[in-house]
Amino acid sequence: MGISIRKINRILTLGIAMIAVANLSAIGQSSMNIALLSTWTDNNIPLSSASTRYNDVWGYAANGREYALLGATDGMHIIDVTIPSAPVRIGFHGGGSNNSLWRDLEVYGSHVYAVSDQGAGSSLQIFDLSNLPASSTKVYDSQTILSRCHTITIDAPSGRLYASGSTASTNGVVILDIATNPANPTLLANFVLGGYVHDCSVIRDTLYAYFGGGMAVGGFDFADLNNPSALGMIYSYPEQGFAHSGVATAGMDYLYFCTELHNTGVHIMDIRDPFNINHLSTFRSALMAPTFTNSVGHNPFIRDSILYVAYYQDGLQMWDIRNPTAPVRIAYYDSHPQNIDYSGFHGAWSVYPFLPSGNILVTDTDNGLLVLRHTNALPVTLSNFTATKYEDQVTLSWRTQSEQNNSGFEVERSLDGIGFEKIGWVDGMGNSSEVVDYTFPDSDPVHARTYYRLRQVDFNGQTSPSNVVEVQADQNLAIVSLYPSPAAIGENVQVGLSTLVPQNVGVCITNLLGQALWSSHMELGMGMHVIEAPTKDLSAGNYILKVTGKDHVATQRFVVAGHP
Repeated sequence: MGISIRKINRILTLGIAMIAVANLSAIGQSSMNIALLSTWTDNNIPLSSASTRYNDVWGYAANGREYALLGATDGMHIIDVTIPSAPVRIGFHGGGSNNSLWRDLEVYGSHVYAVSDQGAGSSLQIFDLSNLPASSTKVYDSQTILSRCHTITIDAPSGRLYASGSTASTNGVVILDIATNPANPTLLANFVLGGYVHDCSVIRDTLYAYFGGGMAVGGFDFADLNNPSALGMIYSYPEQGFAHSGVATAGMDYLYFCTELHNTGVHIMDIRDPFNINHLSTFRSALMAPTFTNSVGHNPFIRDSILYVAYYQDGLQMWDIRNPTAPVRIAYYDSHPQNIDYSGFHGAWSVYPFLPSGNILVTDTDNGLLVLRHTNALPVTLSNFTATKYEDQVTLSWRTQSEQNNSGFEVERSLDGIGFEKIGWVDGMGNSSEVVDYTFPDSDPVHARTYYRLRQVDFNGQTSPSNVVEVQADQNLAIVSLYPSPAAIGENVQVGLSTLVPQNVGVCITNLLGQALWSSHMELGMGMHVIEAPTKDLSAGNYILKVTGKDHVATQRFVVAGHP
């Protein structure tokens, strides 16, 4: 049922006595380079089993207005934060479970998806926000696909929702299609990944899973759901703990993740070679040092080369990661000054730094919603970046909202989304408070799936990469058949290939961890070809056949069943 304007006004009139909108004088927080614009809390929200009221937060912006979607024990509260100094609750939707310690929210288009991980009534809920601020409507509430679920991750370019720690797949992820009909998701796949997955991060169909109690982190390629493949996995690293949640840099070079365990830092993983994940170092917040140093990180996000971490008792912590292996703390805000030590798990639960205004939303488990402002932002605010292919040219377009000390942009291109090369330069405006639009033509594009990014360069030489955009391939190499599958040990697999241009082709068999077990190279002309791949040295199991051509890589999974 939607919430009418009349009902909203009634809620505000009746509830004004129980809603506290506070300013800095209400709670004496310590901070650096962050201003508190307002707080919102409601002491009538029921306490959880851990004596907390609030959990996740997400943001939504439309028609010049901004909203905080606030997760709480009883459901989702919609707070209008367009005037950041005066937040107003304009809607509420009860959760399927009405007293859940764990709730998770994420937005796709004009719909917000909500799950909880406590109580028999937990379900997947979807709410339509397109009519805000007048009303919002629940359009889906079902346990058909999943009931209890710990976290959800949405990959917007593919229109997929990944559910972790759910009743439908406790030891893996459930993948839903939300692009076809956002109000009625359909099940795409359900993969067991080998252990309890607490959360995951996804960029361009590559998923990194955080294996909670197993303390491991692993990568998986889900570009082709009929032929998924495992990438690298890391089982042991310094300050190991409960692998909780993480975020990858836009170029898929580095991964930052938190182990939800006291006295462990934020970890930096090198994922430039996704089959060989390396632990580089840890860094941490310690606002109460030297008296107490056992702080615990929770949920990280990245925007404009800043890493934002909801750091429980230490509140919001922000690091400049333009040098990705040597983060520098640039700002913090202690949302939970009532803590006298680091016992328990109270404080900043989550952060949403992606509102167009630049304002930052933070939830504190006890103190509610905080609306913050970073007072010393990075030089360039990039609002969009796109790549459009037409005939034999790819046109890159991007927009900046403001610029400080901006020398310009290096334009970079990659065939694998990992290693980038510079292909051009565009001068910046130096200093500007106006919207500036830029374009760059790649007049000699590669006829394959191609990735582009920008590297913004300051006058002092510091750089920061943008997000990565993708252009689909003119596919000149494809696997068209693989027979037999299952194959018997010792029986050659017949692989049918289609090539649109003459090229040198490499053929490789790997296990699901990406380790090469057999390989060969050959020159192939244009047309159809059949090659043979041996299985005599393989044991029964699942394998990946990988074919690498001039500018395209094709993969297909096959099975070896046993001896003939």
